Amino acid sequence: MEAPELDALYRLHKIDAAIVEIKAKAAALDAGQVQKKSMEALKPEWERAKAEQTRVSGGLKDLETTVQDLRAKIDKIEKLLYGGSVVNPREVEAYQQEIKMFRRHIDEAETKELELLDQQPSVEEAYKQVNSKMSALQKEAKAAYEKAVAEKERLEKEYRSVAAERAQREKAVAPALLKQYDAIRARQGGIGMAEIKHDGSCGRCGTTLPTKVVQAVDDGKIVSCEACHRILISVIPSV
Repeated sequence: MEAPELDALYRLHKIDAAIVEIKAKAAALDAGQVQKKSMEALKPEWERAKAEQTRVSGGLKDLETTVQDLRAKIDKIEKLLYGGSVVNPREVEAYQQEIKMFRRHIDEAETKELELLDQQPSVEEAYKQVNSKMSALQKEAKAAYEKAVAEKERLEKEYRSVAAERAQREKAVAPALLKQYDAIRARQGGIGMAEIKHDGSCGRCGTTLPTKVVQAVDDGKIVSCEACHRILISVIPSV
């Protein structure tokens, strides 16, 4: 086999190596997975803080409504009592007892309000802090996703360009050599060729090559690495 044909194969190999690199970069794209994991880890704390915040704020609102309703009932009864429409002593006494009961309920509600008001600052601060962390992670995840999408589009464009070039490059390789190379490439993660390093080792698997193998490659013969079976090349052509 003449060296020029080996050079043509090497040029095809460089295209295939670029394709492997593009695929690896695409597979490694981080679309916000790191932030999503952090959000999942933070979620229980956020839910607890949110539940406490809801309990306190909702409790205060409910108690406020309860007190307003009780005061409205007292006002209504007092209007009946002082309006002259109720004159029966037993009815008057019943209404007065009812007012006492409502006022007792108001006292109880206001006591609970004070307790919740004492809790509110710390509860609100705890929720504020954890919610701030969650919001920051959400923004980071969105930014990472958008960056990954843009990079994916760039890689897809680069892949299409390289793949089109490959179709042209493989025409310059002898069919039998191309078949051999593609079979090796299929078994070796897309890389079917290896450069011989200055120290006489395989540039892909690092195996030290026998002198006769290196000489054979220098002579333009098709020789494979005994360890990884990739086709070897020593004089790197201009690509």
